[in-house]
Amino acid sequence: MKKALTIFSLCLMIWACGDKESSDPADNNMVTACDSITPNYTDNISVVVSNLCTPCHTTSSEGGINVSNYNNTKAAAQQSRFIAAIKHESSAKAMPQGQAKLSDNTIQLIECWIENGFPEN
Repeated sequence: MKKALTIFSLCLMIWACGDKESSDPADNNMVTACDSITPNYTDNISVVVSNLCTPCHTTSSEGGINVSNYNNTKAAAQQSRFIAAIKHESSAKAMPQGQAKLSDNTIQLIECWIENGFPEN
C-alpha cells in the first residue's frame, strides 16, 4: 500500500509540473488576443512608428534607437526596454518622450506584432 501511495504521489507531482500554462492571467490573455490580432509592419506598425517615433529615432539614432525602416524597428522591438518604454514602466524611459502613454489598443497591436514574429507584410 505504501508503495502504491508513493507511486501515485510521484505521478501527481509530475502531472502538476507538466502544466505549461502561465499562472499569470495576463500572459494567457495575450496569447489568446494575439491569435486573433495579426498586425504587420507595413499596414500597422509603420504608421505608429512614423507618427510617434521617427521624429527622434531615425538615422540620428537618439538614445541608440533607430526605427527608420522595418529591419531597424524589428531590431529595436527585440530589446526588452522597447515594450517597457511604450508601457511607461519604471525599468525604461517612457516613450514617446514627453507625451502620454500609447493607448492600450496600440500597445497590444505592437505586442501582437512581436508575439507573431514581426511580420513585414
